Amino acid sequence: MYDFISVPLVFLIVAFFLYKFFELLICRKERRMIIERMDPASLLDYAKISGLCVGGGMPSESPCPRHAAAWPLRIGAVLVGLGLGAVVGIIMVKQVCLSDNLGGVREMIAGCVLFMGGLGLLMAFIVEYKLYDKPQE
Repeated sequence: MYDFISVPLVFLIVAFFLYKFFELLICRKERRMIIERMDPASLLDYAKISGLCVGGGMPSESPCPRHAAAWPLRIGAVLVGLGLGAVVGIIMVKQVCLSDNLGGVREMIAGCVLFMGGLGLLMAFIVEYKLYDKPQE
């Protein structure tokens, strides 16, 4: 039933991993160039600022600390949104399309799935924003 989404999904997964691979290579080259240009006295300060946990770890004036729950929250919200979108799409098809002659059944389900997945990401963003808003103890 969901054969129409497999091709874009495979393309997105392959594109994502290619992007991350090339980003890793480029960032590594940039870091090496920055380290080569720096004098040894300021190298330790650069390591502290970039988050390499050298000589005391992260500075305390970090503007936006990362929470450990950020990625599981995003993935969970997207999966809940996709599942809810599939259910809502199927219910809409059953209620609106009384006959199978009408076209666009797959498009309606796909639209609901993508819309609800986007809403899930939006909700994850709002929750993360509220977590970052809290003062650190």
